[in-house]
Amino acid sequence: MPRVSRSRAAATRVVIGMLAGMLAGPLSLWASAHAAPVVQIKARTDVKLLPLSQDEDGVIVRGEVLEQVTGRPVASSLITVTMNQRARQVRTDENGVFELTFEGTRDRYDISAVFQDTDEYAGSKAELSGVDVQKQNLNIEVRVDPTAQSQDTIELTIEARTEQAVGAPISADLHVGQDDDELRYLAKIRTDTRGIATYSLERAALGDLGRKRLVVKFLGDRAYNPAQAQAEVVLSTATRTTFTVTSNNIAFEDRIEASGQVVDEQGEGVARMSVALRAGGRRIASALTDGSGEFEFDVPGADLGAGSFGVQAVFEPNNEWHRESRSAVIQVTVAEPQPVPVRHTLAAFGATAVVMLAFIGLRTRPWQGWLLRMRRRDSEDDRVPDEEAEDAEPPQGGLKEAPTSIVSNLRRPHIFEFSGVVRDAVTNRRLRGANVLLAHEEMHQHRQETDDRGRFQLADLLAGSWQVEIGSPGYVTEKFAITVPHRGEYLGARIDLVSVRERIFGMYREVAEPLLPDRSKWGIWTPRQIVDHVRAQKQSPALAELTDFVEESYFSQRTPHEAILDAAADRVAQARTEQIASPSA
Repeated sequence: MPRVSRSRAAATRVVIGMLAGMLAGPLSLWASAHAAPVVQIKARTDVKLLPLSQDEDGVIVRGEVLEQVTGRPVASSLITVTMNQRARQVRTDENGVFELTFEGTRDRYDISAVFQDTDEYAGSKAELSGVDVQKQNLNIEVRVDPTAQSQDTIELTIEARTEQAVGAPISADLHVGQDDDELRYLAKIRTDTRGIATYSLERAALGDLGRKRLVVKFLGDRAYNPAQAQAEVVLSTATRTTFTVTSNNIAFEDRIEASGQVVDEQGEGVARMSVALRAGGRRIASALTDGSGEFEFDVPGADLGAGSFGVQAVFEPNNEWHRESRSAVIQVTVAEPQPVPVRHTLAAFGATAVVMLAFIGLRTRPWQGWLLRMRRRDSEDDRVPDEEAEDAEPPQGGLKEAPTSIVSNLRRPHIFEFSGVVRDAVTNRRLRGANVLLAHEEMHQHRQETDDRGRFQLADLLAGSWQVEIGSPGYVTEKFAITVPHRGEYLGARIDLVSVRERIFGMYREVAEPLLPDRSKWGIWTPRQIVDHVRAQKQSPALAELTDFVEESYFSQRTPHEAILDAAADRVAQARTEQIASPSA
């Protein structure tokens, strides 16, 4: 009796799982996602002004632009250099170095160098005030002991030397900042006669975890010009991952339920981070920690298969200041699958067939074709003489999910990839060079351009919600959301883009269609015939202006930008207002 009862319960769970899996696809078609702002992640930069020099042509200003993290030069970047309120622009060479000469006869100069934001790099700035060409220039260097960055005390070494490599005794200020935040004063640093100073910095004085900028500023004195230097330090923390399972012995048809928590060195929960469930070297599932660092797994036993496995939770940080950690390995045994009575199999098959038919019906919607043929037949037989012809449907853009197999719908989401093809919604032509941008809720980002056949493929995506934005010059950008992992609906998907021209002409329909001799002409006449016919009518001023605008946008050889859609909407609204006010016009 216990075995029969267990089999019945297992079969019931299989049937429910089938129904839920098959309905997941159609239900996803009805769900709507609100677009979130796209966050663009850029590499941080550091602009450094090198010591001034002077010759018969004037004052020579030199500097360099480097990536903060890697120290690599930023080549061909545009720099705006200002000296005593005179601004000029120059580009860096392949080594990230820039140089230009200002005419000058003064002894003191205020200099700044600004690198503006680009698509790849964040902007940065360097300033020096009161530079005197009659004084000696200093080179200041700040070094951080890398072995002490996770300790309570961070050891700094500051070295000041002249251009002749002679140590300089100076007094400078130490500041700290994070990213582009305003610098905060920490301490006064004094170098000895060798130009060297060591300083023990308490970790707590730097604030929370993360990447910090340590800036040493020397304001200048009677002998030396102002100078400054900076270094970076990452305040990191070790983590600890705990993990438990509800039961160590699982039926093949049951689920493995597990939970755990990720905490840092202070015992605080690490929020919104990815944790992977691994067994025998395989990645089985992933989850995100909540606000207190806790996570849960609910995995079918069939995903592991029958046998004994060592399962482990692995914390996978997405930043450099949380270090990876692993839980203890827990042994879990999954029993062999139990046979299901024939009547339950037949019932499951019948339920699956019904759901499959409903699923295919919702996907293909055959009744729309039947209704359309019936309406056309009625029109051809003149059964309803006054009935208007079927309206020509405007082109629709957006995501067309890939069909999934029955087996995929029966399994839990397991695919961490988004791929597909981008096409023109009207001509079905594949679009080369379309920009595909994915932004994760945790500020991760992937960007790719479609190949010659309009295809793209983004693999190894993090679990969670991704905001997708796909655009191409001359087309209306499509925005939608996907959830990873998935069952295959985003593997080989299709994204249709509507051209800006077609969208404008579709908006024009609202005011142009009532002026046609027969509304059915909209789906028969060419755009040129429609524009010419409307132009031949008695047009209101707003309609005439709109017609000129549509003609220029639709037929011009210039590729229109989607920003003009707002102007098109305004013109349509004005023309519609005049039509309502003067119906005979």
